[in-house]
Amino acid sequence: MSFGGKNSMSLIKCNKCGEVYSDSYKKCPFCVEDEEYYNGKVKKRGHRQMEKRKKAPSVVGPVLVLAVLVLAGILVWAFAGDTVRGWFGGDKQPEDVDPGTTQNQPVNTPVDNEPVVKALALDHMSLLMAPGESEKLTATGGSDGAGIGGGFKGNGNNIVITGGEVNATSNGCGAGIGGGGGGDGSDITVSGAAKLKVQGGVGDYYGAGAGIGNGGSSDERAIPVTGAEVVPDTSGLTTNGSIEYYAPGADMEKDKPEKTTVGTLSPQEKPIEPIEPAVPEQPEAERGADAPLYRVTDKDGRDIAYTAEQKGGVLTVTVDEDFAILTGRLSGLRTLKAQGVEKIIFVTRGAASAFQLSDLTEKGESSEAYRLTHDTKAVTFTLGDKMTDVSAILTKP
Repeated sequence: MSFGGKNSMSLIKCNKCGEVYSDSYKKCPFCVEDEEYYNGKVKKRGHRQMEKRKKAPSVVGPVLVLAVLVLAGILVWAFAGDTVRGWFGGDKQPEDVDPGTTQNQPVNTPVDNEPVVKALALDHMSLLMAPGESEKLTATGGSDGAGIGGGFKGNGNNIVITGGEVNATSNGCGAGIGGGGGGDGSDITVSGAAKLKVQGGVGDYYGAGAGIGNGGSSDERAIPVTGAEVVPDTSGLTTNGSIEYYAPGADMEKDKPEKTTVGTLSPQEKPIEPIEPAVPEQPEAERGADAPLYRVTDKDGRDIAYTAEQKGGVLTVTVDEDFAILTGRLSGLRTLKAQGVEKIIFVTRGAASAFQLSDLTEKGESSEAYRLTHDTKAVTFTLGDKMTDVSAILTKP
């Protein structure tokens, strides 16, 4: 490009920056200016802003990276939390401790003018006491262990308690008596005049533990699962013995138990010294107080397992069988009535029936026996040797 005249001037387009300048310059003045500017020799002119603005650093990237790491950690814990916890010693049990036993020992601080309670140590999960003794045991499980039974992921079985006062609770997700967190409880026997207060742990990443039975656990999706209750053998528990079940987290000194199981055998008094010659043994029909207040049997008259729960004036006897017989003598019912029982409910797999004790006791003598039979869904009720039908007094539970 050129302009006419004597002193004509041509314009040149710079191949580097694309600007047009006069051919009177040996070099592109714009490129020279840019070079001097970047070297700090001159300031950039206002009509041509070639400076590239630097962007402010962004926080979006680091935040996204942090979010991804947190999410990954949550997923790993959800699907492999037990394994990770094991790496850091979560499954370790203390050395020199028999698996399935609890380490915690009761701590009793004597108070002035109060009797000192003897502390008892567990020996292979057995607590044996002679009739009439009044020992008291308070057992609190360690980290996710049962009060009496297994440690974390440990089973508690063959546990026998034959008397005394026992308070058993878990400090985690274990059962009061039975398995620790993730463990099972089985073969638990409570007899004599034992008075138990049991309470499973409240749980956390595992579900709550049972009062007596299994510890809390979690399923394959890491959802907490409450430990299943296991029915203890209470066939040898006397009428002055009981098991009180408290909800996890409840105050066992102030709150009421969720349910109570009472014994059915009459207490056997231990003679101090025989003063008179022994009296010949009386027939069962005449012994009265020495006989069980009631029994649950099969077709052949053999005792079978059952659970008994008393709430208020109602005694509920439950059997996990299709066939069962609730039997006893009217003298036993009169004893139960004196203890506050007004009504008995008998439940089997296929049937449930109930009767008022006063309706039955008024129909015969104390020595007469009754038989409430459940055969699948069929129910019969008889009294005495003549098998008198008394099913008319049955009511719906």
